[in-house]
Amino acid sequence: LEMCFVSVLLGVATVVFASLMGALTDLIISLQSEGRGHDERIRVLSRYLSSNRVPDQLYQNIRHHMLFLWGTQKSCQGYGGYEAELKEQLTPALWGQLCYHNYRQVLKPLPFLAWLVDYEVVLQALASSVLNVVRERGDVVFRTGQ
Repeated sequence: LEMCFVSVLLGVATVVFASLMGALTDLIISLQSEGRGHDERIRVLSRYLSSNRVPDQLYQNIRHHMLFLWGTQKSCQGYGGYEAELKEQLTPALWGQLCYHNYRQVLKPLPFLAWLVDYEVVLQALASSVLNVVRERGDVVFRTGQ
């Protein structure tokens, strides 16, 4: 009886171990292919900038910006399309609350919005119209009178 139990247990352990090893292998392969894709993007960018004889400082600025942008996209991958779909399905009140939750830490400390801090409803309406756009220092966001 013990021999049968040990044989069955060994068979089950073999199947479980094999499936875990397969899942682990798939995970490693997926991480490696993701890394290769990122490396390829960097190589293509470098070739493009080099072939156009971009000055070193501009080359470094563009490379730094693209690495930041790709890192941001990687951490938020897929949410841009999902966010638009979610906006369509939520009521305006729920969408406003979600946006306020997501962006209030960004909006409240802005000096030109200091007068709005006590008006949560207005901040919520403002937050619901926020668009995620990456800007660099010195980019014009808006001008007086706009």
